[in-house]
This record gives sequence, C-alpha cells and structure tokens, in this order.
Amino acid sequence: MSLTFFLVFGVLPLISSTRGASTCFLDGVDIGAGSHELTKPINDTYRGILEVFQMKNVQRVIPKGDSYFKVTLNDTTLTFATGDNFPQYEAEAEPSTNTLVISVALELQCTESNNNHMIFTQRVLDTNNHAPQLDQSNFEYAFGPSIPKDFILTDLLPIKATDGDITNKQLNFEMTQNEFFKIEKTVPRYTKKEYAPKLTALKEIPAPFSQEFELNVTDSGDPPLKTRALITVRVLKPSDIVNQNISEAHHPPVFGKNFYMAYYNKSHQIEMEDVITIRYGLTNTTAVNITKHYQYFNATLKNETVTVRAIKELPQEIILEGFVVVELESLNEGVSSPGRTALLIEFSDMMISSECHIFIFGYSMGYPTVLFSSAILAILLINVCILAIFFNKQRKPTFEKY
Repeated sequence: MSLTFFLVFGVLPLISSTRGASTCFLDGVDIGAGSHELTKPINDTYRGILEVFQMKNVQRVIPKGDSYFKVTLNDTTLTFATGDNFPQYEAEAEPSTNTLVISVALELQCTESNNNHMIFTQRVLDTNNHAPQLDQSNFEYAFGPSIPKDFILTDLLPIKATDGDITNKQLNFEMTQNEFFKIEKTVPRYTKKEYAPKLTALKEIPAPFSQEFELNVTDSGDPPLKTRALITVRVLKPSDIVNQNISEAHHPPVFGKNFYMAYYNKSHQIEMEDVITIRYGLTNTTAVNITKHYQYFNATLKNETVTVRAIKELPQEIILEGFVVVELESLNEGVSSPGRTALLIEFSDMMISSECHIFIFGYSMGYPTVLFSSAILAILLINVCILAIFFNKQRKPTFEKY
C-alpha cells in the first residue's frame, strides 16, 4: 500500500518494579528496556508464528489485556503467533500516523519470585485485500410526477460504501454514462470508514420514466478492487399511484404526518406538539428506528403511538444550533421499503423569529437561514410514492444482484 498509518493496540507499557533484580532471560531481548519489537514486519493476511525466543529462569508468562497475539510457553521456548482476533484488527483500528503496529503486554514470572513486565510489538503491512462494500446491491428510487433539476436523490436514500483496508482513504464512484444523473464522491460523512456519494438530477425528469444504471465503486489500492451495484430510478404518473385492495401486513408503515414538532427542555425531556402515530400498515412485526442522532434519542412503539425519548445529554455544539432534526423510519417484516417521518426538536432557551418559521428551520451565525424544506419534501415524496414503489416491485422481476 502507498499509505500506512500508526496504531498501537493493547495496554501501555508497565514499568517493572524489579528491573534491576530480574533473573528472567530471553535470548536477544533486553528485559530491562521494558519493550521489544519483533524482528520482521508481516502482511495483514499472514497467519502463523511470528517469532520464537529461547529463555531461562521463566516460570510463567501472563498476557495482559486483549491481544491479537497468541503467546505460548513451552519448556525453554516462548513463541509468538497471530491470535484468533488478529483478522479483526483492521475493522477495529483507528488510523493515526504511518505505521500499523499491534502489541501485547506480558508479565514474566521468574524463578526467584521476581516479576518483569514487557511490551512486545509487531509491525503490520496493510495489503489491499478488501473490495469496497455497499450497503445495498440495488438502490431503487421512485417519484411522482417529476424529478426537479438539481434534485439530490441520495438525500432520500443514501448510498453508503465502506472499505475494510485501513490505509485506503479514497473510494471512486462511477455510474453508466447518461444525460439524466451524475454521481459525485464526497468526504466521509458518516464515519471515517464510510463514504456517501451524491446522486443529482441533471435536468427535470417527468413521468413516465424507468431506467437502470450500473454503479461501480473502486478503491485506491494496488491493484484497485471494484464492487458493482444497480441504481433504478422511476418517475410515476398520477394514474400509477392508485389505491388497491392489499393487506396492511404487506404494506410499508405510514406515519400520520410527514414531520412533527417538539421542544427539548432543561430537564432533557422532549415535549411533543402532536403525538407521533402510525396510521396505516401497523402489524405485530412493525419496528420503529431512529436513523439520525440515534446516539442521543430512542423511539418506542406501543399500539399506534411512537414515543421519542432523550437517552443522552446533547453536546453543546448541537444545542447552539437552536434545533435538531431526528429522522425516524418504520419497517414491516418482509417489506423492503420503510415509512419515514422527521421530528424537529427546538431548544426551549432559543428564540426563533417568525421569519425563521416561514423559511422552515435553518441556522447560521446565530440565526436560522438554511432551508429545511428539502428534507420535508423528501419525506413527503417517499410517503406519497411508497405504494407505487411497492406495486412496481410486485410487477417487475427481481434484478440480478452482484
């Protein structure tokens, strides 16, 4: 790999309290130094023995904390090998500088009742052995009666991709060349390892419209690895959005409103203006989830009522915005399309002018100025077209997934 990053796993070195009195001996290791680096760097795909040391006067070896190593004491040898957890280190790693290092802390119990503490480290070379991963193999968008020019489709259904290789810092997105849409990569916006490109309409697209596009995601490794998926876009005529006799169990849940208002008081409680309800599609399998700011709020469903509660105190940077938007989705088992709504929570100690309400909830430099209406329009489009999406899926064959 052309880029590498530094990471140390395990615990910090412990200072030996018996450094001068040690009787433990490992061939080639300065026990008094407190740390030792194993000789050869290894690829992250390597599995097996790392190094073997001849030793004297060592009765017992105790690994400290979680480790990606397997340490074995056998008569007069101490063996280091990759452990069962080693394949997980990339998924758990947080990149820093330019070298990957794993480590293990050992307590050496010597024959004269002396104890020594050592840190053993191993350099790891990252290889490009993970292709990019998309969260879906087919991204389906349905609208009615048209898609406006410059409309961002991924504001409705994000396309999320990850790369398991720790040193890969870029994913490239390409779709079938066409006159209707463009796809642009963005900086990671969900986590350091997750990328969400932007899919935008190049012109107004009226109904009827139905077309499939191939999406290719390529990493920056050597050699580069690629993953493919499908993007399906439909624009429905009003006559296609019809009510048919169908069981609620096979229909996505529909919320009572496209968005709700609430206030967040100084006791960290949410005071709703209206109760959040599910008006159609409620079954015994219906589940409600929070998809944005889920680390601070949770949602519970009882009968037809959804209750949102704060589970963690909000950070100051969110409170200073004057409001927070919590996105909710509801799913029925066996139905792929969710119902969606949004909850706008204002903070009780923030004064928002009537002009701000006209422009619908934004904030900049202490005053709401950024339009939130696009998010509301997105939810409205989903809820209006959700039945059409379902029936289109029923009528059309399943696409091949990559």
